[in-house]
This record gives sequence, structure tokens and C-alpha cells, in this order.
Amino acid sequence: MSAERVALLRGINVGGVRITSAELAAVFTDLGLRSVSTVLATGNVCFSGAIELATIERALSERFGYSARVILVEVSDLASLLTRTPFAEDPERHRYVVFADPAPDHIETWTALTGWDAEGEDRVAGDPEGHVLWWSVPRGSSTTTPFAKATARAGTRGLNITTRNIGTLQKILARAS
Repeated sequence: MSAERVALLRGINVGGVRITSAELAAVFTDLGLRSVSTVLATGNVCFSGAIELATIERALSERFGYSARVILVEVSDLASLLTRTPFAEDPERHRYVVFADPAPDHIETWTALTGWDAEGEDRVAGDPEGHVLWWSVPRGSSTTTPFAKATARAGTRGLNITTRNIGTLQKILARAS
């Protein structure tokens, strides 16, 4: 398979939004996209073909009855991003990438996250090349730290934001290639 893009869906299989990988892939195939493949059950879809973000979000929202939020990433950008990860592997910590697509009315929220103190429990580093942050957090606390809570609040307040573990991103890249 050789996919060109990855759709990262926010809030899949949590909070009552249950979508199987087969159902998710079917939406992308029905939109006329090629090389469609899902990775894990967390809303990761590799595909090829030109399509607008709004078209994907509308199709998902109509099919599954929720307000779909999607971040689109070029496979080549994902590969580059993974080579720039600033945090070394540490058996005591998880490493994540926080992706965002801030609309003009959410720039202030995104800016607050990018300015997060890089010390302490949450270690955060920005990427000068795009709307992503790298985040390192102690194992077992990825939903309870101050930064975790801040990103969750940002998402519920309308910022198009989603987080993926580095290991998940490596699996996505392997599937897309």
C-alpha cells in the first residue's frame, strides 16, 4: 500500500462514539479515496486521493451522528515529524505528538498550549515547522497531568486538536508506506 495522507480523527471509540475500523474505512472508500486502510481503533485512516477536509468531516458526521473533527497529515510530513522528535525514549515516560489545526478564533488557545512550561511532569516542545507539539509524560498519567487536562479542555472548547502516541504514529507510517 502507498498512501499519501493520513486522517487523524478526534474522539473515536471514547465518550460513546463507537466506530469500527471497517465502518470507518467504508466512509473513506465511499468518498472515492484509494489505498484506504485504518490503523488501530483510534481513528487513524491512511488514504490516497484529493479531498477537502470539510468533505471528510461532513461524511463522518452524517454517517455516525456526531460532530467529526479531523486533522489531515501528509505521509511525508509525518515521516519528517518522527525524525525530529525531541524527546528520547524513556521506559518511565510516554511520548506523544499533539496535532492542531487552529482556526483564527482558536489561535489564543493554541498559543497558550505552545507556551507550556517544558519542565516538570509534562514536558512540551513546539515544532517550528507546523502546528504540532511533542509531549512527554510519565507512564499512566496521560489523562491526568495539567497539560493533558489543558489539551482536553481546548478540544471541548472548539480547537481542532488530537494527540497520538509516537508508537501509534510509527505504525501509521509503516501502514502508509
